[in-house]
Amino acid sequence: MKNKDIPNGVVLDYETSPKRGWFWGQLWETSIIKEDLHMTIISASLEDYRNNKTRFYAQWDFPDWKKGVWDDKSLVKHLYKELITYDMIAGQNSDQFDIKVFNTRLAYHGLPQLPDSKTFDAKKIAKSKLNLSSYSLSYMLEFFGLGGKYNHIGLDMWFGTRDGDKKMQRMMKRYNNQDTKLTKRLLLEKLFPLMKQTNDFLRVNPNKDFGINCSNPGCLSKNLVKSKKRRVASGYKYQYQCSDCGHYTTDTKLIKDEIKK
Repeated sequence: MKNKDIPNGVVLDYETSPKRGWFWGQLWETSIIKEDLHMTIISASLEDYRNNKTRFYAQWDFPDWKKGVWDDKSLVKHLYKELITYDMIAGQNSDQFDIKVFNTRLAYHGLPQLPDSKTFDAKKIAKSKLNLSSYSLSYMLEFFGLGGKYNHIGLDMWFGTRDGDKKMQRMMKRYNNQDTKLTKRLLLEKLFPLMKQTNDFLRVNPNKDFGINCSNPGCLSKNLVKSKKRRVASGYKYQYQCSDCGHYTTDTKLIKDEIKK
């Protein structure tokens, strides 16, 4: 993606701490009588659409962090300052989990909410366009042959990072960054080409003689070939096919000659 007109977007993934609650009865019962430890964001991995630069932030990166405690206030403050600079946010199950959890932590700490922005949720796109046995990141990566998630030791990694174990913190960083990179690859290579046309990117630079881009968010090429005229409610519009990715794009403007007719 070397197109300078590609919008300012980021792929986001973070790891969260478990909740803690009190219960009567057996381990397999889920009736919690009191919750005394809420979910926090342990770490976050971000990668820009425009390049392959990955940034990782964790609770232990900030000077007020203490061993043995999950406290994400400084991390959430920092992430907020970064995320508000982006026009688009993408991830795996990000609409239903990542963004909601982040807004929950902002509200908990008395911080302003994220402004509205364009979002791309890999799970949501896949469910709307494909018939898969599962829409988990692991399954979709295996199905498309894109590689696998980083293998870690399990729950001990989460508690090890909390307690200041440097090895576990390095493992968490590799695990978190791997998910971000693979999610970005899944979106760009497999899911964005399936998306219904989005008009957000059609005319990034309308001052040019031919200002139409491919509407595939992972392509945005101007190398389009006129395909046909499409009948719409108010007249006709030209449809184009991208010579780079094959995606079809319909112009937002009506054909003037057809309007006169």
